[in-house]
Amino acid sequence: MSKNTPSEAAGTRKMLLELLQVANRHVAESGHRITRQRHIIAKLQMKCQATSTAEWFLDYLRTARVVYLAGRERLQLELASLDETPRPSPAARLDQPADASLQPANWPEEKLLNPE
Repeated sequence: MSKNTPSEAAGTRKMLLELLQVANRHVAESGHRITRQRHIIAKLQMKCQATSTAEWFLDYLRTARVVYLAGRERLQLELASLDETPRPSPAARLDQPADASLQPANWPEEKLLNPE
């Protein structure tokens, strides 16, 4: 797996957070749909009407909710793995140059005498 630059990692994190919001909404809405479907089944039973189609649809909603929960968990794990990656703070990056050869103390003497 290739390493992301800080800006790529930030973009990935932002995208994952947006997807997590959608996943959370799907999980919440699926819970409301399941509750509503249970009420529909209860009303049908009170009226002594057939409930097989309504029960089948309830099973479908439960299956969809399992898929939504699994997707949300994958997103949470991906975000957690991004958070575990050590990232130097901006201040630490300023204190330590990426390449020591850029420091004047490491330049060859001729470069100091004849800068071009």
